[in-house]
Amino acid sequence: MRKRYGIFLAVCCLLLCADCAKKTAGVAERTEEVAGLASRSDLTTFLMAPPPPPPPGTIGRFIAVTHRFVVETSESELSKAWESVLKLCGHLDCEVLSSSITTKTASSPPKGEISLRVAPGNLDRLFDALNQLATIVEHTTESADKTAEVVDTDAKLNNKTEFRDRLRGMLAKSPGGVKELIEVERELANVQAEIDSLSTTQKSLQNQTQKIAVQIAFMPKHSVTRTGALAPIANAWEESGYVIAQSVGSLLTFIVAVIPWLVLIIPAIWIILKLLRRRSRKKALAKKDSDITQ
Repeated sequence: MRKRYGIFLAVCCLLLCADCAKKTAGVAERTEEVAGLASRSDLTTFLMAPPPPPPPGTIGRFIAVTHRFVVETSESELSKAWESVLKLCGHLDCEVLSSSITTKTASSPPKGEISLRVAPGNLDRLFDALNQLATIVEHTTESADKTAEVVDTDAKLNNKTEFRDRLRGMLAKSPGGVKELIEVERELANVQAEIDSLSTTQKSLQNQTQKIAVQIAFMPKHSVTRTGALAPIANAWEESGYVIAQSVGSLLTFIVAVIPWLVLIIPAIWIILKLLRRRSRKKALAKKDSDITQ
């Protein structure tokens, strides 16, 4: 009896050990399965993720830069400084877009303006020349991104050029009739006109982005009294000559306007005075007669 009971216990222990081994193996398999799923999920996430952005500076930018200068110099040296900048531009990689100068008048001081485009390598020489010729009182820099316009214009120009070449090939090889040839030639002319317009736009953008725009305004130096307590007196003294001239001009205008009327006014005044004298004489004679009668 004891022997059978011992065998029964041994069999139960074996069964329990086998069941634990199966559970351990199952947990291990599940752990490996979950790990595999996790690794596959990470791989899928990595493959589906967008690529990292390119490092800055790898895409070319087209920037239009503009420098605006306001310089001051004496009234006597203003025109010389203006001419010197124009001469310097002739010796540099520089293009003058516009220039103007105004001499001194009774109501306004002299001034000058220059608008030009200069290569980036020559900007420092121009800047040094301005410092030597005058005093820079204001310097403003502006930048405009022209990348989208440049890329769009280049793409359109390339497409139109390829289309034009295909049309030329069709025109050379086409055995069609006169009507078809006329249509191809008309389309070719339209495409060529668009190419010319895009080429002009492209050159303009290249000029804006490859050179630096510079605008210079020349102003005369103001006296010290204009910025102090005596500024009103100085301004009044400078404007006194203009006020006197304006008053004399107004008087001359009045005289010239009245002269035609003097032909009528002077005889009318003479007649009125003569009538008044005659009337006064009559009154005097009447009074004298009345005195004699009495």
